[in-house]
Parts: sequence; C-alpha cells; structure tokens
Amino acid sequence: MSTTQPPFALCGPCGTLVGSGVQTRYCNVQAALRSGSAPILLGALPFDMGAPVALLVPNTLAHAGGISAESDPDDEVDETTTKFATIFNALGVDQ
Repeated sequence: MSTTQPPFALCGPCGTLVGSGVQTRYCNVQAALRSGSAPILLGALPFDMGAPVALLVPNTLAHAGGISAESDPDDEVDETTTKFATIFNALGVDQ
C-alpha cells in the first residue's frame, strides 16, 4: 500500500488549484481554523456532522486561470494538457 498522498485538485470556472503533499492534517474544523497557521485548507467535510473531517494544509499549491471569452482555444488545450501531466507525474502515472 502506498503512503504517498495524491495531489488534490479543485476545478472551477475561475481556475484550478492543485495542492501537493501534506504539511499538516486536521480532523477537526475548529482546530484547523484556530491554529491560525493554515493559509488554505483542502479536503472534505462529512455529511454526518458527528463524523471526523479530512482536512489538510498542502506543502505546495499551484493555481491556473480559468477559461474566459478572451481565451485562445489552442492555449487552453495546452494548459489543460500541462495540468494533467503535472497530476499524472505526481501520481507516478506513465504518459
């Protein structure tokens, strides 16, 4: 079983955030927010409020812009290919 944390990607119309590695893990939202040392938290909140959360502060964070009316389609394809290559490389997937 691998102990390597896969990258975390959050995609939306304004861009994509990719977090890699784990600086700190939190299983409690209050602890994460009160620490004051978390510039960003990535992870998941449970539907069952009694269940633990899975939050982390990534070691690195990369941001790529979103697609707009002024975007060049060829540039967007190149950017998307680069994004996926970064994720695949982090996962150790041959391309």
